[in-house]
Amino acid sequence: MMIHWSFLFRQMAMYPRQSAMVFVSVMFSLTTLTGVNGFSRSIQQALTADARALHAADVIVRSNFPVSSSTDDRINQLETDSLVQSARVYEFYSMARTVDDSGSLLSQIKVVEPGYPFYGQIQLQSGRRFQDVLTGNAAIVDSAVLDRLKCQLGDTVRLGGAELVIQDILVFEPDRPVTFFSLGPRIFVSANQLTAMDLVKPGGRVQYKRLIQVKNSEKLPLIFQAITAAASGQPEQVETFQTAKSRINQFLNNLLFFLGLIGMFILILSGMAIQSAVSAYVQDQEHTIAVISSIGANRQFIMTHYLIMTGFLGIVGTVIGIAAGWGLQIAGASLIPGLVVDKTAILTSPGFLIEALSVGFVVVGCFAFTPLFRIRKLKPARIFQKDMVRLSRSLVDYTGYGISSLIIMLFFFLKLDDRQTVLQIAGGMTAWVLLSAGFSAAALYGVKKIRVRFLAIRLGLKSLFRPGNATVAVMTTLTVSFSVILAVILIESNLNASFITAYPADSPNLFFIDIQTDQKSALADELGDDAMFYPIIRARIQAINAMPIDRQKESDKKGDNLARNFNLTYRNTLLNDEIIQKGGQLFDSNQTDLQVSILDTAAEIHPMDIGDRITFQIQGVPVDARISSIRTRTSGSIQPFFYFVFPESMMKDMPQTLFTAIRVSGDEISSIQRRISVQFPNISIIDVTQTLARMENLLGRLSTAIRFLMLFSVSAGLLLLINSIWSTRFARIQETVYYKISGAASSFLIRMITFENLFLGGFSAVLGLVLAQAVAWFVCRNLLDISYRGFLITCILMMSVTIILITAIGLMSSRAIIRHKPIEFLRDVT
Repeated sequence: MMIHWSFLFRQMAMYPRQSAMVFVSVMFSLTTLTGVNGFSRSIQQALTADARALHAADVIVRSNFPVSSSTDDRINQLETDSLVQSARVYEFYSMARTVDDSGSLLSQIKVVEPGYPFYGQIQLQSGRRFQDVLTGNAAIVDSAVLDRLKCQLGDTVRLGGAELVIQDILVFEPDRPVTFFSLGPRIFVSANQLTAMDLVKPGGRVQYKRLIQVKNSEKLPLIFQAITAAASGQPEQVETFQTAKSRINQFLNNLLFFLGLIGMFILILSGMAIQSAVSAYVQDQEHTIAVISSIGANRQFIMTHYLIMTGFLGIVGTVIGIAAGWGLQIAGASLIPGLVVDKTAILTSPGFLIEALSVGFVVVGCFAFTPLFRIRKLKPARIFQKDMVRLSRSLVDYTGYGISSLIIMLFFFLKLDDRQTVLQIAGGMTAWVLLSAGFSAAALYGVKKIRVRFLAIRLGLKSLFRPGNATVAVMTTLTVSFSVILAVILIESNLNASFITAYPADSPNLFFIDIQTDQKSALADELGDDAMFYPIIRARIQAINAMPIDRQKESDKKGDNLARNFNLTYRNTLLNDEIIQKGGQLFDSNQTDLQVSILDTAAEIHPMDIGDRITFQIQGVPVDARISSIRTRTSGSIQPFFYFVFPESMMKDMPQTLFTAIRVSGDEISSIQRRISVQFPNISIIDVTQTLARMENLLGRLSTAIRFLMLFSVSAGLLLLINSIWSTRFARIQETVYYKISGAASSFLIRMITFENLFLGGFSAVLGLVLAQAVAWFVCRNLLDISYRGFLITCILMMSVTIILITAIGLMSSRAIIRHKPIEFLRDVT
């Protein structure tokens, strides 16, 4: 062992660059993996460590309609029996106004009964207890309310018909929905003001909750079953704190799943860089291996030595990578403002450190196995061979590649919950890589057939085929890396163009919701003749063709689903941007049963056709309707549309609200908001210009984080390029010496190497552009259902940056080779 360690440090001193590259490749992969994995673990711990606090109760009953009497009665009986304690919560949007009506603000109102929250602490700026402050006509508000209404503590604000005194400022709310994006700041109000506000109207957009604390936790399953039985067939949903999926859970789970896929992609590319670095190291050691073999070292000694060397560099890289991953995790945590995550505790816990070290060993072992195993093919006769020897690959080599890929796949298969999606994406990524590799190989085959007149270009292209150059692997890695980043940028740009920057100039920018039917005439007089009112009836789908909807299965879908609440409407005509796709006319006048026309988007969620029957639940009453037609939209304009449309005569007497939207100039928005909120305090007014600004800010923050992570994949490709240059260092120096002896100047060699790297960068960028455009087009048109633009200027700019970067790194890595003196090389090889 002493011989091994002495030999190891001497070799590291003699080959510092190659040793550093192995170390950097390992550190790079572990930094990415540890950062993403640690960030995910931190969020998961925050979500599960005290799930009760995230929901503020043991059992949660929630609905978009008033909780049914059967459910209420059952909960009341449990309270009478001293088994539970409950509190009602009402959440909705409404306009908050100053007393003098000089300012108004769309806000998220949360009306709570005493006892809320049963778990978790609501932090106030004053440090007082939430229950002590929210009494009488007190209000607790986000700081944004004070800023935007120009108020201060002690001032009075109006909500509907109630005047509330601002008593404190909200700092943290444990069961707050996603804080990344909202239409307005939070205002807490006591339930004793509900009648005075007069804002909860029939058919209005209110989320009704009843939070329940179970006094004996052992009886939680029985109590949950009892409440669930009482709510059977009713519109409410009953969950425990363990099974409930809040919006913050759903958002973070989707985010973490996406980050996990990025981690898998980067890990594979980093593994290729590790394999390339170890291969370059072994190739530089070929003569050394042959020498020690010729003086008596057996294969076991040689393999043991290089395993120790790789293991040592791997351990050092793993430890530093884990430390760097801690910094990456902290940077990622900035995505989640307001969520308390103890990052240090996660990253210093023994379990996490053991897992990270284990992953490091597995990654290094998987990707370093094949180049280390090929050492056995080196013979002592290699001493007398001055040229680079291309070692053929055997069944063992390909088996090693397969086992490495399976281990990495198994790791992510166990880490990510959605196994089917993992397999689909893994298949897509494999096809993506194979397609890139196939086109790269085809391009190199075509280059061989090209006859170029200019010597520097001709020699630069021939340099692509030197032994051990791994040109196909380098081109494939760079192509995949560039195409993934560009695809993300193109998708983001199309989202931005569809919903933010390209918002049509004539589209509505003020939306009025929760309008009561008896307010229609007066509101129409205020808004003018341009306002078109749309009736809204809140409902849920109960069954299709008498087959009940599996709500759990529907809720688990990634996209739209039938388990959510739908807004129904009624009318007898098509909108301007609608046509009948199937059915001939909107409704069949010869039929007397209840009919419904569906949008083709609804038929994509679940197979439905003309004649099928849909059972809706409206205010707890089942309503069965036959599909009379299927509509489609002729444009993607920002106009109201509905999945389900009924005949007016059949539905006009149902409980309903109205909404309308108008277009006004920017300087009129504030005055209209103030005027309408004073006259109709229950109506919520949404200013789309502010909503788009918040959406743009959110989109920018998330895309910045994603681009930051995706840059790691480009770095992996550049590492592979550097490793390729160093692995062929002897051949490159030999070429350079022969060219110099033949009279070539350094400027000629620079041009030759520039053309070589220009081809690598140029082809990778062009092929990456084609793949990125194809993927982004598919995602936008088929998954996001938005129009697609190619953004050629952005693509050209990205291509130019990529080509310049690859060429510059190729030249920088070749500086020592260009400066190598012919006499030194000839002295070494003779």
